[in-house]
Parts: sequence; C-alpha cells; structure tokens
Amino acid sequence: MVAIGFLIGLVFGFVARTYSPIVAEASFLVSEARAPTVFGASDPADQKRVVADQIAILQSPAVLAAAAENLGAVTGETLSVDDFEKKLSIRWSADSNVATAAFRADSPEEAIGGAKALLDAYQALLEEQTTANSRAAIQLIDDAIAEQQATIDGLQEDLLSQGETEALSLQLPGLIERAAEIVEQLGVTNPATSQALEEELDSITRQIEMIRLTTDVAPSQAVAPALQRTLENAIDEQAALISRRNELAVEAEVNKAPAAVFSPARTVATNSGTLPLRIAFAGGMMGLLVGAAVAFARSSRTAVVSQGEEVAQLIGAPMLANIADFTGEQISSDLPVRDNPRSVAAEGFRFLAASLHARAPHLVNRSVVVVGIGVGGGQTTTTANMALAAASEGARVLMIDADFGNQALSHMFGVDPQEAKGITDIVAGDLPLTSGLTDIEVPRGELNLISRGQVTVGAAGFFRSEAADTFLYKLRSESDLILVDTPPLLQVAYATTLASKVGAAILVVPRGARVRDIEATAAHLRGIGTEILGFAFNRAPIESRDRARVSAMTVAGEGDSLERVTHRRRG
Repeated sequence: MVAIGFLIGLVFGFVARTYSPIVAEASFLVSEARAPTVFGASDPADQKRVVADQIAILQSPAVLAAAAENLGAVTGETLSVDDFEKKLSIRWSADSNVATAAFRADSPEEAIGGAKALLDAYQALLEEQTTANSRAAIQLIDDAIAEQQATIDGLQEDLLSQGETEALSLQLPGLIERAAEIVEQLGVTNPATSQALEEELDSITRQIEMIRLTTDVAPSQAVAPALQRTLENAIDEQAALISRRNELAVEAEVNKAPAAVFSPARTVATNSGTLPLRIAFAGGMMGLLVGAAVAFARSSRTAVVSQGEEVAQLIGAPMLANIADFTGEQISSDLPVRDNPRSVAAEGFRFLAASLHARAPHLVNRSVVVVGIGVGGGQTTTTANMALAAASEGARVLMIDADFGNQALSHMFGVDPQEAKGITDIVAGDLPLTSGLTDIEVPRGELNLISRGQVTVGAAGFFRSEAADTFLYKLRSESDLILVDTPPLLQVAYATTLASKVGAAILVVPRGARVRDIEATAAHLRGIGTEILGFAFNRAPIESRDRARVSAMTVAGEGDSLERVTHRRRG
C-alpha cells in the first residue's frame, strides 16, 4: 500500500507540476484607519480589528468586481467575480499588520496583473470612501464658519450703534450747560434777544430729550466692553474653525487609504520542482495509513496465537513441550539435540520426548503421526529431534519419512532417497524390512529411518492399499516408538489416510500460527478418528528461567554432547 501510494503520488506530482499555475504576490501594510472627524476627537481603534476589517473589505464583492474589471482592461478578458476569487488567496496574521495577496494564473503577466488589479481596486474604494467622509466633515465646518461669520457681523453692527450713542452722550453735558446759560440770560435780555434764546433753548431741550430717550449714559459704559469681548471670542472661534478645515483638507489628501503597498506584485516560486516528491511522500503516508488499516482488518479476521495456553484452549489438548526459537540461541543446525545438546531448544525436545513417553498408554500400536499446521511449521525438525531425544534415553525409535514430496527428514540425516531403498521397494518387491532401514547412531538406544524408496507409486492409492497396512503392521515389531512425518494435513490428501491408520497424533504449532488453521487441523483429526495426544508449541521466545534450568542441568552433568551421528545400511 505504501509503494502504491508513493508511485501514484509521484505520477500525480509530475502531472500537477506540468499544469502548475504561475503565482504572483503583492504585500501591503495595513495601518490604523483614521476616519476624519470635525473636531479631531475619536476613540483609539483596535489595530487587530482594523486589520481584520480591511481584509474583509479586500475580499468583498465590490472590490473583487472592480479588480476583475481592472484585470480585464489589461488582458482583454474579463473574469467573473467567482473565477477571480478562485484564483485569489489572502494571507495575514493577527500578530502583524502585513497582508499578502496571491493571484494564480497561466502566465506571469496575468498573475502580476491580477494581484495589482486587486490592490488598485482596494485602494480606489478606500480613497473614494475617505474622500467622501472628508468632504462631509469639511462641509460641516464650512457651515459652522458661516454661522460664526453671521454672529461676528451682528456684533460689529451692535458695536457701531453703541459708538454713535456714546457720541451723543458726550454732547449732553454741553447742552445742559448751554441751557442753563440761556435760562440765566432770559431774565436780563430784551424781548428780541429773549425770543432767540427761547428758540435755542427749545432746540437744546429737544436734543436733551432725544439723547435721554435714545440711551442712558451709565449703562453704555458697561455694554461697550462686553460687546467687544464677545466679538473677539467669535473671531477666535472662527479662526479655529478655519484652521481645522485646513487640517481636514490636508488629511483628506494624505490619508486617502489605510494601506501602504511596500512590495509590488511579482511572481514567486511555487516549489513545483519538489512537488512530485512532496505529493509522493503524501501518497506514501496515505498508503501507510490505508495499509495499516487493511493489516489491522486482516489481523482481526485472522487472529494468531502467541502463547501455548491459547492453543490448549483451542484444541482441548495439553501442551507436551515448549520448543524455543533456534535464532534466540544462534543455533544454525536443524538438530540441536545432536549438535547443541546444552541449548534451551535441545532441552525442549527432550521434554517433548519425555512427555510422549508419559502418554505411552494412549498410543495406538506404538505409533504417532507428527502433524504440522501448514507448510514450514517445523514438524519435520520436531520429528527428528524428538526421535534423537527418545533414542538417547534407551528406546528403539523408528522414523518413517512419509512425506513423499520432499523427503526433508531423510535429507536432514544425510540419506539420499534417490539411492536408498525404502517403503515402496519393500512393498513392491516383497523385501525384508531390514533392507530399507537406515541406522542412525546414538549413544544409547536405537534409532532407524526408512525413506520413500526408489519405486514410483501414487502416494494416495499406495497408503490406502492392504499392502501398506501389512507393511505398517510389520514395523511395529521393530520398534518401541514409531514417529511418522507426513506432508501438511490440510494440503495433501494421503496425509489424512496416514493419520487415520496410525490413530494418534502430535500437533506441532508454531508461534504466530493462525487460529483458524489450528482449529481446522484439530477438527479434521478428530473427524477421522485420530486421537490428539497433545501439541508442541514451536518457536517460543526464550525466557530467563529456561536458560537457568539448562545451566543447572549442565552443572549437574546432564546434557553431554552426542557424538556426530552417522548412518549405515542394514541388510
């Protein structure tokens, strides 16, 4: 799955690199938006919110539509808002005021044009909004200036009128004094002069009355300074409004938009060169996940055994021995009982032979068929080492290499089945049993091996024949224990015939064997009437207590090395 995912990702990466678009990027700085206000008083804005708002404006339909139109003016092909948005991506961080607009296209010109068109549309929109706001603020100040000018004009008229009244008031003392003089003269002048004086007095009296009706001297002296101060304040306020208006006009020109582009649009590398490897790596990781899922699903459906106790529960038979994994002791030989007698594995085979001896009352005709769970489970190796261990204890043991297909048991002891006489020669030629037996030398006891033979026969029909029954019957008189090595029980048909004729079996179950294979083998043996004496749990991990036990036995003088076995022909 990993390899397939990697290859698919690699191919897809090369295809994607061929059609990878050109990308242009333009970066810009978003500063704090300063909306124009009439009197310059505004609350400080949250800069992160300001940046987020500007990014939202940048991606708004109005800006995208204007950008698509701007790009169309350059390329001659107008994109829809949706198409433009699909080619656009915006990157920004809440910790920075810098944003980047990336635009994908088939050519560098179109990519650069797209990024530039977006920023131009964004700037134009912000300038339009800022200009409108500035104009509105300036108009408000212009109205305030006009109102203040009207106030100043009224105050100036009041002051002018007050000045004229004060001039009349200054004339009043002279007129009163002249009136008094005329009154004094009226008593001593002639009638002709008196008439003229009376007319003058009457004129002065009217003037005095007019002045008194127009104004009063005492109030006028307090009103004039107050009017003057009010006029001065009005003039100062108008000057402040005019100054603020000028500031707004300058701000409207300077702060047209809260963005300052500091990186013009340009094409950037898209890592298209490493794209195939990156996608291939991603495909491999995806394959790893899929493969792991498939493996888990398969393992859940095909459970395996890891301990001998699990096998005992599955088949309902006892464990006769725990055979250690050879690799844990760096044993290269297939016969550790002979070549490495002080090893944990050799002790396991001796334990198996002893357990089989304890089960001797259950043996049918002193014969046992050794049955493996599938191919490569170690049944032939178990047969050979168990036979060596049993023979070294003084028993007469006969090994029958009934696996006509590969004769692995014969080769293990150095016997060439193509040259040695065996089962088929004895049955076909009515030869004595001793002509097919090969002696395997052991320190104590007796160990023999009989191979297939040189006469070609059909194995299935041969073992079903009466001659084969007679042959097996004669073998019982030659040995105390007969161990039959067969081909895999569930793969080869005549293995079932052998197991049924022998009547008793030992299962060799390797660590990691599938549960369903163990159950199927045990069910098949019981179905043909063969008793399962027990099982040997093969390739078990070596534990410290196993090494300690073997070490103690070595100190006690047990487990001496066997001489290298040889064989000689009988008869």
